[in-house]
Amino acid sequence: MKKSADPAYAGSFVASLVAAFILAKVIGLRPLDGALYGIKIGLSVCLGFVATVQLTGALFMKNSMRLFAINTGYSTCLLRRDGADPGRLETT
Repeated sequence: MKKSADPAYAGSFVASLVAAFILAKVIGLRPLDGALYGIKIGLSVCLGFVATVQLTGALFMKNSMRLFAINTGYSTCLLRRDGADPGRLETT
């Protein structure tokens, strides 16, 4: 790994922590009904906020829709997982 990539990985890690924290706050606004409910919230947040912002960026930067799908798919998986964790813990 090149040293020039280290700040990008560190920034990505911090951004993931921030996203998980905010998602936990959003989920905390309502009582949880389990992991499936948390996954639904994570998908809703991703489609409502992440996908729309990334689509706008992809359109203005003239990126391919394939790159948009890869970038958004990563965020979708991340937020689904982060949404399921508090839901799973709530039901135990």
